Amino acid sequence: MKALVKFAAGEGNIDVLDVDEPRRSGQDFTAGMGVDVALECAGHPSSVRACLDSLRPMGRYTQIAICGRDIAFPIDQMLYKQLTVRGSITYGAHVATDDGHLCPRLRPTA
Repeated sequence: MKALVKFAAGEGNIDVLDVDEPRRSGQDFTAGMGVDVALECAGHPSSVRACLDSLRPMGRYTQIAICGRDIAFPIDQMLYKQLTVRGSITYGAHVATDDGHLCPRLRPTA
């Protein structure tokens, strides 16, 4: 996976951390500065927290996995670190209508 990311980005400065202790490893890897980007793909509250803890100030966090329930989210940490937080649903083209919108059965309800 790491090689694919580097190849796709055309960069040699991308390192992917996929470890049991992402906060410690992310902080160690960056000499305490924190990582630039965290992609949460597990959908577990402890993984969400570990990703947020591993980020540097002004870092970027993307929630990819669905947690399946409401979880505690450290909003103050997001504000103090001035993080950019995004959500992403990774549906393929088969669930989009001809105009690029999600099929009605997949649209969020109010």
